[in-house]
Amino acid sequence: MRRTSGFTIIELIAVIVILGILAAVALPKYLDLSSSALAAACSGWKGSIEGGSAINFAARTANAASGAALTTCASVGVVLGGGMPGSLSISSGSITNVAGTSGSCSIQYSVNAGTCFFTVAVIGIP
Repeated sequence: MRRTSGFTIIELIAVIVILGILAAVALPKYLDLSSSALAAACSGWKGSIEGGSAINFAARTANAASGAALTTCASVGVVLGGGMPGSLSISSGSITNVAGTSGSCSIQYSVNAGTCFFTVAVIGIP
């Protein structure tokens, strides 16, 4: 009696067909991944800038030597630990020079996937 091992050509074709169907179903799901990644990155930057602004305000209020002065939108980068990356740029906005007053700055985030604009609420402190 002869034993054979391996797969038949029919079994291999069936596996290839099943993989093709799975790929056809999954492909549209991943095609639009870059736009949702860009939106998530914008939300992340917005949250980090607003959170950094609040922490900076609390530190500067507790001790005038701590934190950094935040009087204009151009100085928003100081609330980020490593500074403002090149992919972020400030479009417009204003912060009043009164401590604790909220201002808003429009920020543009540009990467290979595209560009998004968002407005952050920052707490001004001289």
